[in-house]
Amino acid sequence: VNLGQGFPDWSPPPFVRDAAVEAIMKGTNQYTRTAGHLPLARTLAARYSMHLEQEVRAETEVAVTVGASQALYVSLQSLLEEGDEVL
Repeated sequence: VNLGQGFPDWSPPPFVRDAAVEAIMKGTNQYTRTAGHLPLARTLAARYSMHLEQEVRAETEVAVTVGASQALYVSLQSLLEEGDEVL
């Protein structure tokens, strides 16, 4: 399974390109926090709080990754200990 960088064979839709241009023009050009863009994490926390019927805290319980490789790595690093076997 190749989890490497993807090279889509299609262009992003106009609303995505427009949002990118707008962000560039506003000077939005910094990396986000390690656990992901906080406004997105807050939106996800609100959605899952309703779905799970319990509070999900964006700042401490939600992580947004840049892709499958990072998600798998972070998940496994938090669950496994030295000497554990993974199949």
